[in-house]
Amino acid sequence: MQRDFQTLAAAPLALPMVWLLLPGLATTALAANPEAPARFKVATEVVNANVGPFSATIGAVGNNLLNYSFEPVQYRTRFFQEEDAADRVVASGSALTSHDTLREGFYEGAEVRVYRIINAKVEMVRRDRVAKGGSHLSGWLRTGGEKEVMAPQTTRCQFRFDDWNRPEVPYYFTVKAVDKSGNESAPAAAVRVVRPANLGKGAIEPATKVELKIPRNSTDTTPPPAPAGFKADLDPATGVITFTWSPVNAPDLAGYRLYRSDYAPEEQRGFGLVLEGKAGSPREQLKKGDWVVVAKEFTSFSRLLHCANRVWNASQNNRAAMPEGLPFYPDENPNQTWELERHPASSPVRDGGQTSVKFTLKNNEPVRFAKYNHAGTGQTWYEVLKPGQEYVVEVWLRQEGMADPTFTFSLTGFYAKQIKPMTFTATREWRQYTATFTPPALYEGGGGVGQMVLEFKGPGTVWMDNFRVYSKESPFLDYLPYQYESLAKSGMNCLRTHGFIKTGTTTYNMEQLTNPGGAISGVAKENTLPQILSLMRKAKVTPWLQVEMHMAPEEWLGFVEYLAAPYDPAKDSPKTKPWAAKRFAQGQAKPWTAEFDKILFEISNETWNWLFSPWVFESMTDGATGEKYDRGEVYGFFQEHIYNAMAASPYWKSAGLDRKLQWVVGGWAINTYGTLAASRSPHSRFLTIAAYNGGWDEGEGPTEGDDASLSRVLLQVPQTSTPRSAALRAARDELRAKVNPALELGTYEAGPGYALSGLNNQAKMSPEQVLAQERTMKSLGGGTATLDNFLDKAAHGFTLQNFFTFFHGRTHWVSHTAWHKGARPHPCWLALELFNHQGVGDFLKVETLQAPTVDVPAFKRRKAMSDVPLAACYASRQGNRLNLFLLSRKLDNYPAKGQPGFTPVTVELPFDKAAKITLHKISGNPRATNLDAENVKIQTQELPAAVFAKNFALTSRTGADDRGLPPGATFLYVFEGTSMPAK
Repeated sequence: MQRDFQTLAAAPLALPMVWLLLPGLATTALAANPEAPARFKVATEVVNANVGPFSATIGAVGNNLLNYSFEPVQYRTRFFQEEDAADRVVASGSALTSHDTLREGFYEGAEVRVYRIINAKVEMVRRDRVAKGGSHLSGWLRTGGEKEVMAPQTTRCQFRFDDWNRPEVPYYFTVKAVDKSGNESAPAAAVRVVRPANLGKGAIEPATKVELKIPRNSTDTTPPPAPAGFKADLDPATGVITFTWSPVNAPDLAGYRLYRSDYAPEEQRGFGLVLEGKAGSPREQLKKGDWVVVAKEFTSFSRLLHCANRVWNASQNNRAAMPEGLPFYPDENPNQTWELERHPASSPVRDGGQTSVKFTLKNNEPVRFAKYNHAGTGQTWYEVLKPGQEYVVEVWLRQEGMADPTFTFSLTGFYAKQIKPMTFTATREWRQYTATFTPPALYEGGGGVGQMVLEFKGPGTVWMDNFRVYSKESPFLDYLPYQYESLAKSGMNCLRTHGFIKTGTTTYNMEQLTNPGGAISGVAKENTLPQILSLMRKAKVTPWLQVEMHMAPEEWLGFVEYLAAPYDPAKDSPKTKPWAAKRFAQGQAKPWTAEFDKILFEISNETWNWLFSPWVFESMTDGATGEKYDRGEVYGFFQEHIYNAMAASPYWKSAGLDRKLQWVVGGWAINTYGTLAASRSPHSRFLTIAAYNGGWDEGEGPTEGDDASLSRVLLQVPQTSTPRSAALRAARDELRAKVNPALELGTYEAGPGYALSGLNNQAKMSPEQVLAQERTMKSLGGGTATLDNFLDKAAHGFTLQNFFTFFHGRTHWVSHTAWHKGARPHPCWLALELFNHQGVGDFLKVETLQAPTVDVPAFKRRKAMSDVPLAACYASRQGNRLNLFLLSRKLDNYPAKGQPGFTPVTVELPFDKAAKITLHKISGNPRATNLDAENVKIQTQELPAAVFAKNFALTSRTGADDRGLPPGATFLYVFEGTSMPAK
């Protein structure tokens, strides 16, 4: 299939009114009537068979307040080759230096893998290493944006160093002229400026900027002349540098760009990675547009050797490949150094991973590990310690020649005086030291954030590994009992592992991913595959594994062996089955694939979303045919490449992974990215999108906590979700016919949507705005809207749906309140819990005969729509049991005061009797939340069988109100022992 699905790009827009036809509404144009009754007819025709419980995403999880495991850092990134070059990776200076973060030599010795699409298939065409002295990251870097220049009449601009730039070292600057075709001049003669230790206080006068619009078909390649007379004047009182230059005389001059560098012009080597080997064939020569993965393991990291001057004191960027927790660099103080030391096979350190850290201390300067990790109940970011609960502190230590081998653990802040310091005395032999502490009181309200601290001092040599703090209530990195209880109560049948992705460039390799929990780099809470699979087995849920896409072929083979290969120590050995032997040594004799009926698999996360760079896709050109592929198609090709790498394993078919490992495509609801990916990935089982009720995902920003906001949330399904569902179902049907008969639809994330300060240019939100957003999205009405969204998708054929996220606490994208607020489920989670326990089965066709309606205006991405229904009905069956969902999209007293918001409802049922009728409802004030108390819950009542009628009406006799369905409510009637005909 070549380009068939390009035409689907317009599908969602081409079907804006498809929803109006689906529920069977009359097509005669009538004025909207919000007070009209609702009448529905349930048929026995199945529209989606065997819809099971929903699933949820989990982030980094587990019982872990602090964990420093001192594993080597895996730095991996991706570039697009910018020009043909036989044995050299060529990319922009900004890309190679990670936006002026990395220094010359950073990639030396790194592995390089080059991928190319050849005849509609991804192939790895070259594998090599960066040569010694071949990591060139020194040249001129732009100080401004790519699509703007200083105005052509400008001959002066100003620059000021940032506080985090390295002081008292030289920086070099130049200016280039740019013409209207985008051609740049040679650089002006460079100037050298030393950043003073004290910057002073001053502000720059911004230069006038203009947009650079390069004509598409420009043939001009002649650059303008270089600027002359370039000078710099630093004012030490303000820290402001004023640059001046002579104007360039060029008829097509567009403007100027200022550049800077850490290197003098004569020291600059440009930007590129020279490979050790030589191309053995034209195929191995790097071509423009190739996808290049670069991977390097760091067992040491130096700010002096690896960091650009720009990020010298930038607290995150200056630790790009530094093991977490280490309090100083290894080469800046000769009296305090460290190195990572590999564990021998005989190491007594339990779950020690690859390495421990070795400190060489020449004097008695203290070494202090400290982590801010707990605070009071008035915040949502940090953990709140539970009073009366015992917490475990453990660390592996050994020492040689220490004058004072005492190691002291303490807490700062609120608990500094309440919890006494604990000490360990290390010996010459490896040993695990353990202590416990119990908070005597709850830290209530706001106040400072507390640290957990481990201190010691030299002189002497210290080895350390696995410094951890966790609750004694459960094992390290396991769920706590209340979390298992919440999950079991929910009925969720599958968990998606968000903790393994969004790693950026500081990531993991397959060796670390398969390590015991805690022994990994680049992953929050140090989650690993065996730890997560153990948790899911205990929770009795299906794993939905997300793994970063950057693995090498042998790593994917190792992944399959680790999951699926049997291991018998009487016949097998670590030499013949290293990955299966590793699993066996961890105490998991049975292959993990034998523990689960199926495993879902997804590479990386939202691979269209540049927030998650570099693990995203971009368009590429076929190296054999010259055909240009959409970035969605590239995703599909790469998915197939990884599938084929795994399928080459001898354990692939023997373990049934061709059936058991089910592949997921993560699309984008507003375009055909996922559809195009599925068109190129015939082995993918699920085509999924995100489906949020508002928030930044829908481009709607924060709600305002008022009725208008809540009403928009309740109307999101008919206004946005239903047309998208119908369009995607049509695309699925076409894909089934042409590519993949087994393709199913799903959502990889869904639920209430939120805006977050700084996310997608969202302005900083005040605490009042955050709370207003919570009160909308976590309201009873928000719960009904969430269930409406999931049921709408099920009625349109979606078989896999996922709530984002299962988590206790925080203000956004969560299922429950924090433990200290009762660990209460929010209404959105309650509504899905209701379905999981009571609503699963075959979805039936439901016809809308009449409904109260309203005309809805356009809002952000939403289009205006007429006659939007204010009530919804869905039905599922299990044998002779019918589950009837009735949902209200109304609010009382909105949009007009005095409107009660009730809807008279009658449903024509497809049977004549029922032996038992049960009503489950989530009802009350649609604005109510469980944020501060349990105001919203599932209410269940048995109804007399005598209230049954084939035309079933909602009245006080049937558990509702004589006025009908209450505003914003969810009602589920379960009819058992019906006379419904067999399928």
